Amino acid sequence: MTRLRRSLVGYGMTVEMRTVEIKKPYRLPGRAHGEFDGEGLWKLEAEGATTRVRYLWSVDLKRPWMRVVTPLAAPLFRWNHRGVMRAGGEGLARHLGVRLLAATSR
Repeated sequence: MTRLRRSLVGYGMTVEMRTVEIKKPYRLPGRAHGEFDGEGLWKLEAEGATTRVRYLWSVDLKRPWMRVVTPLAAPLFRWNHRGVMRAGGEGLARHLGVRLLAATSR
C-alpha cells in the first residue's frame, strides 16, 4: 500500500499499486486501486550511459469532490501531479544512489 502523504496542495491519498507483470528489462505494468483506480506502466529506455524512466498511467478518480472540481481545477491538479511525481523521481534516484538528470511531465 502506498500512501501519498505530501501533496503540494495539501491533500493525501491512499493507493494500492500492484505489479501485474514484469517484462525485463523495459516494462513494468501495474494496477492501482484505492482513492483512484486505473493502470500504470513504468517504461525504462537506455539513453547512452543513462536510463530514461517514464511512468504512464490512466486512472479514474473516486473522490467525488475531485470529479466535481476537475473541470475548473485541472491546471492546479496537473501542477500538483508534476510536483508529486518529481518528488517520487528524486526519492527513487536517492534510493538507487544515482543523480536525477531531469524530471518532465506530459
